[in-house]
Amino acid sequence: DKHVPRQAPAAACGAVRGQENEAGEGGGVADALPAISLSVNERRLTTAYRGWPFIVALQVIPPAFGGDAATEDLVLTSSTGSWTGSLQLVLKRNGVVATAWPLSPLGDAPARLVLSPQDLGLAAWWVLPADTAQIPPGDYSLEAVLDTTSSPEGWMGIALAEPVEISVSVEPSPLDSRLEAEKALAFARFHAGGGAFADALQVVDGLLAKQPANVAALWFRAEILEISGDDPAALQAYEAAGEAFNHTVLGYLKY
Repeated sequence: DKHVPRQAPAAACGAVRGQENEAGEGGGVADALPAISLSVNERRLTTAYRGWPFIVALQVIPPAFGGDAATEDLVLTSSTGSWTGSLQLVLKRNGVVATAWPLSPLGDAPARLVLSPQDLGLAAWWVLPADTAQIPPGDYSLEAVLDTTSSPEGWMGIALAEPVEISVSVEPSPLDSRLEAEKALAFARFHAGGGAFADALQVVDGLLAKQPANVAALWFRAEILEISGDDPAALQAYEAAGEAFNHTVLGYLKY
């Protein structure tokens, strides 16, 4: 699976300070087109299981990303309200346009997205577990188009994202340890994204009861505690995650 960088849920519908990634190279204006990058569950090629939450994320990279800070900002707007009104997501199954999945925005999008050369634009949506449970199994592709040609101000043009390929499947039974962890963390992120931090911690703690050295779970537990304002517990959790990482990953590399 091809991963893309994970972004904080709180920054999912606006601008954040970012770094170069697979979607585009920084430092040049080239054709002066913004690049857009799409992912489902943080991947561009993925298997997604019915009944699990899906997260659809779109990243906007300004044409001069990583370059001169004095370069003019990229401004995106829409004639229909928030800047995301200029986005169109197209779902296909076996190459034929399919019924769109119901999307629930992760946060409110501003009317104007303003990106300096050091910023990335983000938009994200959940497909709720109750809705993914109704998706027929099969192979899907998701395409994204940014079309600002009718926008009242800002950059005007069309940009396309590379399609994401998704294989929707029935959850296997029983789950192996990898999928058990993946499922738990998917639901924990879903709860945390909605502000239900206690529910997120409950899910993570349930996973850690079975997999106490799971580094991803330990780290996410620390992030939840930090976001919810429990700094002392977060610090302890980060230390535990670091110790688990050193033991499992660095210990493996040593040999």
